Amino acid sequence: MLRDLWKFITNIGIHDRMTLFDERAIKLMNQISFIMVFWFSFVVLMGLFHFEVYGFAVSATSLILFGSVLIFNSYKNITFSKHYFVIFGLVMVTVVNIGFNSSNIPMVQFITTTLFPVLIFRNNKTVFAYLIINFLLFILVIYYHQNYEPFIVARHKDVALAPYFSVMIIMIVAFLIAFFFRNVGDDLERKIVRKNEYLNDLIEKMKTMQEQMINSEKMASLGQLTAGIAHEINNPINFVSSNINPLKTDLIELKELCKQYKDLHKAVDPATELRRISEYSDKIDPEFLYQEIETLIAGIEEGAGRTKQIVLGLRNFSRVDEDEFKEVDLHEGIESTLMLLKNKIKNRIEVTKDFGAIPKVECIPGKINQVFMNILNNAAEAIENKGQVWIKTSYLKNLRSVVISIRDDGPGMQESTRRRIFEPFYTTKDIGKGTGLGLSISYGIIEKHNGSIEVKSNPGQGAEFIITLPIVQTTKS
Repeated sequence: MLRDLWKFITNIGIHDRMTLFDERAIKLMNQISFIMVFWFSFVVLMGLFHFEVYGFAVSATSLILFGSVLIFNSYKNITFSKHYFVIFGLVMVTVVNIGFNSSNIPMVQFITTTLFPVLIFRNNKTVFAYLIINFLLFILVIYYHQNYEPFIVARHKDVALAPYFSVMIIMIVAFLIAFFFRNVGDDLERKIVRKNEYLNDLIEKMKTMQEQMINSEKMASLGQLTAGIAHEINNPINFVSSNINPLKTDLIELKELCKQYKDLHKAVDPATELRRISEYSDKIDPEFLYQEIETLIAGIEEGAGRTKQIVLGLRNFSRVDEDEFKEVDLHEGIESTLMLLKNKIKNRIEVTKDFGAIPKVECIPGKINQVFMNILNNAAEAIENKGQVWIKTSYLKNLRSVVISIRDDGPGMQESTRRRIFEPFYTTKDIGKGTGLGLSISYGIIEKHNGSIEVKSNPGQGAEFIITLPIVQTTKS
């Protein structure tokens, strides 16, 4: 219980945003004030038996004023509390040493008032100001003792014990000061641990925000391509739907022919019924229907296949549910990205692919596809009319790395632009047409994969992005 009370008193006014120095200063003030309150409560009670007006008044006043330190700290008025504590200490020590005989109250209390400003204030000017005041008051007390009589000379039989009580208080204060320095290291370590925990939480939040930003950029890229993707899907779907009605008509006619042959055994005049069936067969031409059905089914199959490829490419590009490293074929990622950009580049940009024999690469496929999308989309937007894009992959066996080169014959860029191309929110596009995050995010993704990305460009000579990725991730970021 006493331990909990001491801990509660010590931590009055302490909060997380407080500096380590202020925290230790307030703890020291709380501890000394609590001991002084306890001590002067005892002195006041003893003074009732050996009543001396001056001594009783000083003790009672000290009890109230030391208790006020705890009250000010509880309201977290730290600056006021510090000045109040030091000024009150200086006044009390001066008054006590003037009021009592110097042989009864030794002047060693001035040692504590010299130490307190150093321990409580961080500003050197404030510390030196209080030290000068302390020195002047000390000289004032010496002068008073040399020229004047004290206000009161204790006459009760315990007068010889007075110096020892003063020394005992000094010992307690000295112990608390020593305890202060002893715990500075422990408190610093605890403060560092708390700061590290805070920084770790902050890093985790930043990682989460970064992932959200990457996914948002990916969705923004897909949003810009939505119209083209819808057009690409609409073509094969129209191909399928336009073949449905002719296929249904052909099947109805063949079904009717089969029904007539099935009902032939019920006919009264089979010969006449056969002639009628033959005439119907000549009319619908089953052989032609068979060929047409095959053609229609082939068209439906082709449309469904093209739709499947678009959806599969969209799924391969997105992969928002995959956030783990896995071995993938980068050529598939490039093909799916080109498929999504097909409506943006067809009949305008010729894409030349020079795929080398490269092994599978350990990566996060959705993230790498996003890099391909950002670079290829920028190339398509940089080429105003017709142009070319070259994509080349190769394997550096000695470095166990894969190199992907994406080059265009667009307008290129100035050296000042090239140096800033990977900066967040830097864009050369018109307002509202670009966020300036695409290449910055791409740089972060490649860095996360322990790879590198560089750009080569000159005005009027296009731009080339060269990506290098290790095939095996030795340390996964």
